[in-house]
Amino acid sequence: MPLVLRTALRALRRRPADALINGLGLALGLACCALIALHVAAERGADRQHAGGERVVRVGIEMTDAGGEVTKAPTVPRPLLAAVERDPAAEAVATVRYGAGFRVERPVGNVRADAIFASADVLDVLNGYRLIAGDAQTALAAPGSVVLTEEAALRLTGEAAPLGQTLDVGADLPYTVTGVFDETGRSHLAFDALVSFATLDAADWYDPDQWQSFDLGVYARLRPGADRAAFAGRVQGALDDGIGEGMRAEGMAAAAAVQPLHDVYLAEDGRMNPPYVRTGHPALLRVLSLVGLFVLAVAAVNFVNLATARSVERAREVGVRKAVGAGRGGLVAQFLAEAVALALASGAVALALVALALPAYNGLTDAGLALSDLLAPAPLAAGLAVVAAVGLLAGAYPALALSSFRPAETLRGSFATDRRGAGLRRGLVVFQFAVSGALLVATLVVGSQLGHLRDQDPGFDREHVVLVPTNVVGGADVRALKDAFARVPGVEAVALTGAPPTEAGWESQNVSARGGAGGTQTMETVIADPDYAEALGLRVVAGRDLSAEIETDRETAVLLNASAARALGWTPEEAVGQEVETSGRYPGTVVGVLADYAHHGLAAPPRPQVFFDQAGQAQWAAIRLAPGAAGALDRLRAVWEGRVPGDPFAPTFLDAAVDAQYRAEEQLARAFALFAGLAVVVACLGLFGLAAHAVQKRRKEVGVRRVLGATVGQVVGRLTADFARPVLVGLAVAVPVAWWGLSRWLDGFAERVALTPAPFLVAGLVALAVAVLTVSVHTVRAATADPARALRSE
Repeated sequence: MPLVLRTALRALRRRPADALINGLGLALGLACCALIALHVAAERGADRQHAGGERVVRVGIEMTDAGGEVTKAPTVPRPLLAAVERDPAAEAVATVRYGAGFRVERPVGNVRADAIFASADVLDVLNGYRLIAGDAQTALAAPGSVVLTEEAALRLTGEAAPLGQTLDVGADLPYTVTGVFDETGRSHLAFDALVSFATLDAADWYDPDQWQSFDLGVYARLRPGADRAAFAGRVQGALDDGIGEGMRAEGMAAAAAVQPLHDVYLAEDGRMNPPYVRTGHPALLRVLSLVGLFVLAVAAVNFVNLATARSVERAREVGVRKAVGAGRGGLVAQFLAEAVALALASGAVALALVALALPAYNGLTDAGLALSDLLAPAPLAAGLAVVAAVGLLAGAYPALALSSFRPAETLRGSFATDRRGAGLRRGLVVFQFAVSGALLVATLVVGSQLGHLRDQDPGFDREHVVLVPTNVVGGADVRALKDAFARVPGVEAVALTGAPPTEAGWESQNVSARGGAGGTQTMETVIADPDYAEALGLRVVAGRDLSAEIETDRETAVLLNASAARALGWTPEEAVGQEVETSGRYPGTVVGVLADYAHHGLAAPPRPQVFFDQAGQAQWAAIRLAPGAAGALDRLRAVWEGRVPGDPFAPTFLDAAVDAQYRAEEQLARAFALFAGLAVVVACLGLFGLAAHAVQKRRKEVGVRRVLGATVGQVVGRLTADFARPVLVGLAVAVPVAWWGLSRWLDGFAERVALTPAPFLVAGLVALAVAVLTVSVHTVRAATADPARALRSE
């Protein structure tokens, strides 16, 4: 073992308390950074498993309505596919479409699969979906072909590789399993199965030449060296040829949007994604990354502070070494070796902490991380490099400062370091508590905002409402099911709908008004039967509700929400009786206007929505129960099992679904609480070590004050005040920074709490109290010690 390393290890063993405080602080900081780095790397690695993925783009469309509102969709009109396929820059093109979900009828009960239609080239363009059974070239070529995930294969068939097995899906065309693929890596696509697009092409109702249907997801792998902007320009030209003139006539505009595949998962462009697309939370990742770096910086500050604080103890050692011929370079190397050795030991402890904390962290953030991701060769090497770099950076200043001492001064006893580095130590304590204070404030404000979102009136009755998916039932059967539910004791109202609150309706639907000033607008369409408003407690502000007693309502009646009426240039009263045109209503008559409600949560303003009755296409039953209706859910289950045998009864309470809308904010609140606590613990560890050194240096001063009559309280107060001042300055620095950052974050919510001094005062008092209690361990002990022992001459 090199001499420098042996000397460094001996030095650490001579000061175990300092080594423990530094090591534990660094371990906590490194563990925090490792967890966050794992999380960020996993999220940023989405869709990176596809070979050639850097050349793959997703083609979407951005529509601007007459009011200037921009709607971004990742899907395009069906005929645009031909233009993309003909483009010289396109090496391969794949398409997907929602609506392929199916259920498999089995003797033990029907099993549901979430599926999307996919063209035969999907497994080529998105080749990260690696087949472990079947041929990728032909798996999705024929009508009725289906490719399953490993999990879905076991769930649907009971076999790991059921190639050639026929699935009874209750349709004229049975499905045949032609492949099973391995789910490796994160993806923005969420599905259990891929159903061949040829199955959709064979359907009578599907028209590939319909420009009005924006429902096709198109992915193109461009040729090496292809100009993406030029490709987008040619797609735009084809789009203009197809719908440009019609759009302009209605005061609208459509633009092609070409998005790199690697940007899809973490895009922040407000795109309205179909149900099969899932996205991450890039803002959360940025915040977590900053927090992790700050916590690590707080831990590194402890090392610098304690190393400079004990410089008096090491001054003679430096003097002796220099007197016997040691050069400054050798001393710097020794002190850096101590720092790196301590950092490496802390890194090993941090790895153990990550292994212990990973399940809890996954539970807090839904990150789905695995320790094996960190132990892979590349991340492990990067981690070792970071640990060594932290050791070098944290040890650089102490090494340079200690090695600069003059041997003559240190050996003659005239050397004093009370002023050397004192300003730096105070400044670093200010930094530590500025970070800790800001994180504590953020924890309180984010928690307050989350509570505000949950407590605000969303404009509908969220309590005692049960949502039951009915997509396995269709036509007249779903109406019969509704009637059976309505007869259950304890049920107050039942409605059929395509999208209850928290669920997306038909996005990006063009709605044009006859006689309105707003021209054609892009809105969300919600299928709703005449009991929708009653079941959810929605308020009609003008006109009337849909009615089952008026026969024409099922064919022509339309409800708008207040935002939709405004977008079309009407007041709610003016909107009643007007005619509108949209998909499903050619034309429709507005019979009433609903008050705006938070269909998609309170984080964003209400969207313009249009409602009409097509209950045969309903996907959900919304059932309002009487308060305290014991056993109602069991009775509903019995009705379901009697009418839909084999399919599982899967109710969801609306209040739980509403809370789930704020999962990102909840994850942020939990993360802030966790890391704010860690930052305070690490900062107080350093303060504990500093207090020990400071009190030790001032023991004779304390003895003299006690002999001259100072009380224990006076001595404790004087010693504590020296540490409280930099803590207070740090908290004062945190206030404007936290206020600025939290104000910007809160501005992103349509409903937000007011930013008041209260959370800043609470966070400051908590941080100050913890700091004072930490220091008091040493100050009280010093003040109550026998002064004679402190004043006795050596």
